[in-house]
Amino acid sequence: LNESWQSENGGELFLYPFPHRPKRIDPILNRLVIFSSLDMLHSVAPSSVERYCLTIWLYGNSPTVSHFPPPFGTVTEETEPWKHAISFLCHHTMRRHFAKWFYRYEWAESIMRSHPDTNDTKQAINNHWNDVAIIETALSRILAKNNFSFTLQQLQELLNNHIAEQHR
Repeated sequence: LNESWQSENGGELFLYPFPHRPKRIDPILNRLVIFSSLDMLHSVAPSSVERYCLTIWLYGNSPTVSHFPPPFGTVTEETEPWKHAISFLCHHTMRRHFAKWFYRYEWAESIMRSHPDTNDTKQAINNHWNDVAIIETALSRILAKNNFSFTLQQLQELLNNHIAEQHR
C-alpha cells in the first residue's frame, strides 16, 4: 500500500517473537504480515508521512493455547541453569506475562506513541505499570518456589546478552 515508502518515513511494524530478537518490518508495497496478536507482542513506529495499512482481525469461539517450542531446545541436566529458568518462564502458562514484564518499557512507550496525551492514556499507562508490578511479584515468587536462584532482572540481562551474541 506504500509504494514510495522510505526508511526515514517511519511507520514500521515491530514484532517481538519472545524470547527471540525483535523484528522490524518495513511498510512496503505488496508486503503481507500475518501473526496472532494474542501471542505476538507488537507495536508500530510513528510515521512522518501518511501511510496505509490494512488490518484484518479474525475471531474464534474456541479458546486456543499456543505452544511454542522451548527457546533452548529440550531442557536436560546439562542445560545451563539460566536457560532452564528462561525455558520454565516461557511455558505457555507464563510466557505472555514474562514477555510483558521483559518488554515493559517498550510496551509503555507503544501505548504513549499510539494514543493522544489524554487522561485515558495516562490511566492506561498506570494500569500497565500496575500489571507489571503484579507480574514481577508473581514470577519472582514462582522462580523462588521452583528453586531458581535468579532474579528476573538477572534473567533479562542474560537473555539480552544471549540474543546479542546470536546476532553478531
